Amino acid sequence: ERASTDDSPEPSPGSSVELPGENEQPSSVRREENLEALRSEVGRNEKSSSNIRQSTESRQSKSGLPKAIIVVHLYGMPAKMDRILEIAGRYGVPVIEDAAEALGSTLNGKNCGNFGKFSVLSFNGNKIITTSGGGALLSDDAAKIQKARFLATQARDDAPHYQHSELGYNYRLSNISAGIGRGQMEVLDKRVAARRANHEFYFQNLGKTYWQPSTFNQQPSTSNPQPSTINHQPSTSNPQPATRNPKPSTFNLQPSTKPSPTGIYFLPEPSGYFSNRWLTTILVNPEETGGVTREDIRLALEEKSIECRPLWKPMHQQPLYEGCEYYGQGVSDFLFEYGLCLPSGSNLTDDERELVIGEIKSVLGE
Repeated sequence: ERASTDDSPEPSPGSSVELPGENEQPSSVRREENLEALRSEVGRNEKSSSNIRQSTESRQSKSGLPKAIIVVHLYGMPAKMDRILEIAGRYGVPVIEDAAEALGSTLNGKNCGNFGKFSVLSFNGNKIITTSGGGALLSDDAAKIQKARFLATQARDDAPHYQHSELGYNYRLSNISAGIGRGQMEVLDKRVAARRANHEFYFQNLGKTYWQPSTFNQQPSTSNPQPSTINHQPSTSNPQPATRNPKPSTFNLQPSTKPSPTGIYFLPEPSGYFSNRWLTTILVNPEETGGVTREDIRLALEEKSIECRPLWKPMHQQPLYEGCEYYGQGVSDFLFEYGLCLPSGSNLTDDERELVIGEIKSVLGE
């Protein structure tokens, strides 16, 4: 699903690629390649986007600028692309846009997948459009797309026999799979509408309250391996990698903010953003639910054969990347600690959604 077409030398030991805190493991970053993967949390607030600036400056002073910044539109919600592109442009670092979850999402009227030097889409079985596997690489650089196609189809030289001057891969999408995908593109708007309808149904029945990140207070950090706080003190002029697992933040809502009647919060859609709501995600505040956690809800639904999952486990918590440097303020740790993905299939019926709501309310004691 990803192919490098950069004419510059391949990343060498000590090179770095900046990744967001929450993401599926990218196939282009492998431990055996000895790449130093920097985790930069790309959130909706100014402090989160500043992590990119801090980590870029730090790497510049240590081993040179990162080869790229990989930005992920999580769960279909567009990232803060204007700010990210501004920082990337300042340092001349290309942006690779992971729009795997955001087909059909837009930012200020521009479709996700059109912001990066390269952009990637996923047609995996759980995506809004599926070919059962594979994806697409997007770019407005025709020469690099041609090079990517060459590498993705075994890198065969122009010869009557099989000859290879470069290492190639078999990343092609079969014509049958491509045909299935093209057919589904015609109903993309209907799929997006169905996912957004799921989100609205859950929102109306589980408290109708959006999460306001600015209302969450910092807790003192600790050396214990616990999820991180949301807000740390402003960075110094010499950015250093963050504590990997500081103490978790609590919800501590300010008096001016309306608390949720259910203790459940939803992700707001900022002005100019249009999310396909690929998955509906919630945050569960145990302080407002009588101690009920997102894991209590997940396990209760599992007993009824209703699949739910926590939000993505942060990259810097993955055993594969133990020892890699991490820059962040604990946003992804916080989301992993309190967040849950609800069933969000495009074909969910009202009865199925009512069943999910009923089980959640039963756990909450309603």
